[in-house]
Amino acid sequence: MKQTTKRIAIFVFYDQEGIFDSYVINLLDGMRDYVDCIYTVVNGLIQEEGKGQLALHSDKLLIRDNKGFDAGAIKDAIADLSNTNMLGKYDELVIYNDTFWGFFYPLSDFFEGTKAEPEVDFWGFTEWPGNAPDDRIHIPKHLQSYFLYIKSRMFHSQDFLEFWDDMPYCEKFTDVLIRYEQSFTHYFNERGYQSKAYYTVEKLGEKKEFNKISYFIFAYDLVEKLHFPILKCKTFSIEGNMADSEKVMDYLERNQLYDTGLIRSHAMRLANERSYFNLEEINKFCKKFKKIYVYGAGNYGKNVKAYLESCGYAFGGYVVTEKKDTDGSNIRAFDDFKPESDEGLIIGLIPKYTREVLEVIKGKIPDEQVFTGQYWK
Repeated sequence: MKQTTKRIAIFVFYDQEGIFDSYVINLLDGMRDYVDCIYTVVNGLIQEEGKGQLALHSDKLLIRDNKGFDAGAIKDAIADLSNTNMLGKYDELVIYNDTFWGFFYPLSDFFEGTKAEPEVDFWGFTEWPGNAPDDRIHIPKHLQSYFLYIKSRMFHSQDFLEFWDDMPYCEKFTDVLIRYEQSFTHYFNERGYQSKAYYTVEKLGEKKEFNKISYFIFAYDLVEKLHFPILKCKTFSIEGNMADSEKVMDYLERNQLYDTGLIRSHAMRLANERSYFNLEEINKFCKKFKKIYVYGAGNYGKNVKAYLESCGYAFGGYVVTEKKDTDGSNIRAFDDFKPESDEGLIIGLIPKYTREVLEVIKGKIPDEQVFTGQYWK
């Protein structure tokens, strides 16, 4: 049933090749019961089939050059709504984008839950907790901009219009982070508007820590315990939190909450185009061998292991430069590692350390038995 409060949603779509993946339909249709209008803004390219799908599942469609990234898209949408006298027709605003998969649960949990605190003027799904005071670069605590919900007092304020009027079309992505995502919360807090994140680590019984992104670290617990309705795309990657993401996938499949094929197909395309670890190439490499070892037992290494196991490849163990006494039995020092001809080694390290490791193992293992990230192809 439709709510009595009239809401409009601004949805920002971007793909560097203009490809429309089917998961986006779920983001649009999943919002439909909670808003009266979905205004979709395409930043840059969109192929014809995708353009038709976006038009079908949106109420208004704006296609523009990718000028100013997400902030530029929202700025132009708000200017258009203001110039056509549409802003005043709605009480509240939702701003969101296509950088996550969902919705796994109805958004009624979120919208009903926020009613308990009517004094809060704008909400986010999650927040960046800020960085440590002694960090070289200061990034303040702020709501993360992939999903924002703005209530009437702030939405219809002069402050809100002025924020977007003054927003420049940034040419660098880092400038957008500073001028939009990192500044939005502080700007409105300074002017007396209250903000809050809805899905917090405190609700999980965890302590908030500097520099810790909740949707990365607690991806599974958020979905399973708090009914967090999304999984951020960057989380399902070897650079993110593959182990927790696989647990989320299993949970969604067991409970029939979402078509995880939409996630896997989109994640594979993103990894093959943009990720340091190209999943398609990893698959080609692994199929040549009976057993795969991973060099590095840190976050990247553990994520590689999680991916290997999710695909059914045999994991032989971790290899490290020097083994400590406290290391487990599935970790061995490189000096003790003598792979058979049907065993492969994936370097599960960040690019900086991969370069160092390649110097260590050079000439000791045949090149065809070693896989590295894309920068060393």
